[in-house]
Amino acid sequence: MMRKLIWMLTISMVLPAFPNAEGRTVNGEERLTFPEIDGMKIEYNYPVYTGEDLWDYINGASDGYMSYHFERLDIAEYIDGQGNTVKVEIYKHQKPEDAYGIYSTERSPDYHFVEIGTEGYAEDNLVYFVTGPYYIKIIAAPGTSVVQDELMKIAKIIGDFLVENPSPPPVLAMFPKDGKILHSERFVATNVLGHEFLSDFFMADYDMENQQFTLMIHKGASEENCLNMLQKYYNYTKEPMPAKTQNGLYTVNDKYNGTIYFFLKGNGLIGFMGLNDNALRDRLAKSIPEIK
Repeated sequence: MMRKLIWMLTISMVLPAFPNAEGRTVNGEERLTFPEIDGMKIEYNYPVYTGEDLWDYINGASDGYMSYHFERLDIAEYIDGQGNTVKVEIYKHQKPEDAYGIYSTERSPDYHFVEIGTEGYAEDNLVYFVTGPYYIKIIAAPGTSVVQDELMKIAKIIGDFLVENPSPPPVLAMFPKDGKILHSERFVATNVLGHEFLSDFFMADYDMENQQFTLMIHKGASEENCLNMLQKYYNYTKEPMPAKTQNGLYTVNDKYNGTIYFFLKGNGLIGFMGLNDNALRDRLAKSIPEIK
């Protein structure tokens, strides 16, 4: 499709990077103040949304955001001299894990990923990415012609403005690299595998040695915390939980998810779903460092 407008912007920061830039007054309302961009004006045409009224903006999708400890949504629109509008939505969550979690529920491994923040992807009229406790959506208004490179420039400014040196949640570094399907990592805060007693698991999909399976890692507050979680799982299956296992392996027969193998390791749990190769399972579990 031929673009009728060539949108060339010289973009520069007027404000320095200011992590967690909240509590400023704009138009009489306490909100995050977005960074200035040369050649564009900023309009604040939306209220600041919190958990009480997020439904008014994203309807039923708000339940998913709330499960990841959503705190607030700030929105601004950047408008250039030709009337092209780019909306920026900044969802703030309680922790970086929460922001990564909701972001991971809305992306697919086959998207076009770009280097922005902790992770992000881009399409013709949008850039979505996560950085620190923020999930950011940058969207060109329908009917306008924009250049994706310019959206990326705006995304970079917004990202640097919020978090200077973003890094992935540390648990992600524990996943073995061999065989891991790129961009399959995710964080599930509640109702893991459909069970309300399972929470806060990082997960990733693997394809190795002719095996397709999911690896799960839970970082608990203590060993006791993990054992309590396992006990609830065994209660659900109506099978007795082993009093103590020789190698920290607990096998749970879930009628809906199949057999799940858990290794208790320090203050965390390592779980495997769909992997019945004992040798491969043991080798991967041993390669993961002690969870503290």
